[in-house]
Amino acid sequence: MIYDVQFTICHWQNRKVAKIRVEVVVVICVATLNSYFYKNIFKSSYPLSLQPNKLAMKNTPFTHKHIELGAKMAEFAGYNMPISYTGINDEHFAVRNSVGVFDVSHMGEFMLKGNGALDLIQRVTTNDASKLTNGKAQYSCLPNDNGGIVDDLLVYCVEENNVYMLVVNASNIEKDWNWISKHNTANVEMHNVSEKTALLAIQVHNIHICQYLQSFSGI
Repeated sequence: MIYDVQFTICHWQNRKVAKIRVEVVVVICVATLNSYFYKNIFKSSYPLSLQPNKLAMKNTPFTHKHIELGAKMAEFAGYNMPISYTGINDEHFAVRNSVGVFDVSHMGEFMLKGNGALDLIQRVTTNDASKLTNGKAQYSCLPNDNGGIVDDLLVYCVEENNVYMLVVNASNIEKDWNWISKHNTANVEMHNVSEKTALLAIQVHNIHICQYLQSFSGI
């Protein structure tokens, strides 16, 4: 299951290398500005209980562990997120040669339940979700009325023809929720569980590592 999902994600990323590189540069710039602000302004004006970034940013269940392990932290989509540990090159080669684990708990998660859940997903996404069986996932997108794209997302099948989880981009949670809700004419049961859901993305290069990771999951 893990290997199938990651292959799809990597294939998509390989077609958008330029875009990803631009995003990385932007994130690094944000981290630099945050560091300057913290060292020169924020740290001298507020007590330790409000530092760093606790005043406005949200934390994931793993934030304390990232800080404990020495991660470089910065704001991303309203969350206090790790930008890097030892550096982009080291982490790139770690994923390419073995395994990498990414905290993506800032992303949005919607649960769709009931007999009409699959039909709703089929109407609002471009891929064929009927092909999904329990524990499988697919990459897809939400098209708008003009042939453009509202957002891209992952569709997970929790229970075939009954329960599905949609994982959307952190900055588009409200927009995506409103778009899907607008098309929920059959009153399918929907739950926005973004605030109480942790999410780790495991990216592996070696199929044998995938088999090892499978031992930790019953799916």
